[in-house]
Amino acid sequence: MRKFIPTYSHAVIDYILVIVLLIGPFISEFDFSGMAATICFISGGAVALLSILTASEGGLIRIIPMKIHLAIDILLGIFLIASPFLLRFSSQTYFFHIFIGIIILGSAIYTRSTVISSRPPIQPHSSHS
Repeated sequence: MRKFIPTYSHAVIDYILVIVLLIGPFISEFDFSGMAATICFISGGAVALLSILTASEGGLIRIIPMKIHLAIDILLGIFLIASPFLLRFSSQTYFFHIFIGIIILGSAIYTRSTVISSRPPIQPHSSHS
């Protein structure tokens, strides 16, 4: 399988998905106080935390290897696709969760796991005497 998404593009996709997941309940047709919204908020927070901690161009702290990040993305994508049925809110909504789950799953499957730059975004200053 050809992996054509570079890690820096994956980071951009992740941060966009964080925003979409967090505002999704407010712009979609489902009740933002129910289980469907809770799954969006938790997933958005999880993607944000994972992105911040990933050792790639988009990470700020960079302690989680990209391969682990992509494995977690695959699990999250599958969970989002299945969540309306597993957690029994499919009668209220399902399209949003399935759509976002497919995007997360696809971006994980097609992202290269090799990072171009693993340097942290902020370099510690060395003091010269």
